[in-house]
Amino acid sequence: MSKRTEQVQVTSDEIVLKDEPSFWRKVFPKVEYKSPREKKFVRKVDLFLLTWTTVAYFMKSIDQSNVSNAYVSGMKEALNFQGKDYNWLDTYFKIGYSISLIPSQILMNKVKPAYLLSTFEIIWGVLVALCSIPKSPQGLYPLRFFIGFFEASSWPGIIITLMNYYTKEELATRIGIFQASYYAGNMLSGFLQSAIYKTLNGVHGLEGFEWLFIINGLMTIAVGLSGYFFIPDTPQNGGSKIWMNESDVEIAVERMQRVGRETTRRFRFKEFYEVFLDWRLWLFLAAYCPKAWCAAFSYFNLWLKSIAHEDGSRVWSVEQVNLIPIGGNAISMVSVIFWAKVSDLTQSPGYVLGIQLLIDFFSNIVLAIWPSNNGIKYAAFFMIPISDGVTSLLISLLAEVYALSPEKRAIATGAAVVLVYANNAWLTLYLWPANQAPNFKWGYKMSILFVGVSFFSSISYVIFVYKKAVKRNEELNRIRASDNGVIEVSDPEYAEEDSDSFKNYTHSK
Repeated sequence: MSKRTEQVQVTSDEIVLKDEPSFWRKVFPKVEYKSPREKKFVRKVDLFLLTWTTVAYFMKSIDQSNVSNAYVSGMKEALNFQGKDYNWLDTYFKIGYSISLIPSQILMNKVKPAYLLSTFEIIWGVLVALCSIPKSPQGLYPLRFFIGFFEASSWPGIIITLMNYYTKEELATRIGIFQASYYAGNMLSGFLQSAIYKTLNGVHGLEGFEWLFIINGLMTIAVGLSGYFFIPDTPQNGGSKIWMNESDVEIAVERMQRVGRETTRRFRFKEFYEVFLDWRLWLFLAAYCPKAWCAAFSYFNLWLKSIAHEDGSRVWSVEQVNLIPIGGNAISMVSVIFWAKVSDLTQSPGYVLGIQLLIDFFSNIVLAIWPSNNGIKYAAFFMIPISDGVTSLLISLLAEVYALSPEKRAIATGAAVVLVYANNAWLTLYLWPANQAPNFKWGYKMSILFVGVSFFSSISYVIFVYKKAVKRNEELNRIRASDNGVIEVSDPEYAEEDSDSFKNYTHSK
């Protein structure tokens, strides 16, 4: 039997033939574009913006993970680390990151993203290279603080930029690809440290971990310089002057108007404090932050380093300790993209979030028990990365919830990361102290609690916030499409939650 074919008039000069969708396409529908021009524009944004953001985050992840790799590759002994010295490296980084994050997001609404993100990346690249100089842990502390300070703009700034160009059917997948580059960077960092340890250790009097800092820093500087050319301004502020033409900017503006999303670069103080009085923000933070506080896999390499034969000799060499966790990063990279794509295709983020968090919950229970069988512990560690798509999917929902306010999107994104890093600054010291590795007294147990809170908060956020926001934005799209811009809103509560932005949107029609 042939499929029923339906002719749809799109514009005066475009006819699109649409087949009746199969069952599979009803479950996983394709993203539809208004015209071939729009599809070509999205591919162009993927080529320039998405490519640069993934490379930038790739480098950021290497810069962050190089300390862990350096620590197990000679830095501990060379710089005479004692007690919690290693934890303090992470703490100083997170303090600097937390201090800078909200101000950097305010700047994102005042300064062109290309200027802010690129300049800060170049500065932290220089600081990473300088980490090769200190001869004690104390000498690394100020460098780690300022690396965190300048890195703080990167992740939330890139997320906000992606929100300005992709619709809800596209955004989770793009953020998933972007997030996956972090794990790709972690994978390369392991290979890179392993290669440097073998080939450059001792060259020109420098140890392998010192060469790692120098090489990472130079690579980061190169990516920062390229950002001046690749990062666009917001659609309503003109997009990119280098790789967009006037038609591209028009399409970008129309796409965001079509989904009811405001992208003008501006900052209004009223929006700044209003978002902190919004219960939806706090429910989002209860979903996002506890999951981000779970850090069991970050200490996988410390367990690997501790495993010994009966005679006391190590089971795994330094090279193997760097290489084995790469498998977990590979799982993370695939999982983030997979879950994001499933969410975009099904538009069912609640189910996607719930499945991942249940897997994480079970894995941390196993590690909290700490069974004597090493095979079970290996399995639990490698199951944790399957749930790494949770935070990137949650952050993509903000584009719909705060569609009417670019300031609220920026501040909500920044607030989430601040809360994560501010608490990780001390959680690391008390939940994951290096001198308790690998069987931490509280780390895995608290992770069970964190995942449980994230599970119930995530499901609640999708049901009571996200779904209502999607309906509100559909109402706004109807307003925009109407002749006079005034229609009866089916549920006034959608408008009340963002009353000022809603009124401004409808009155500007």
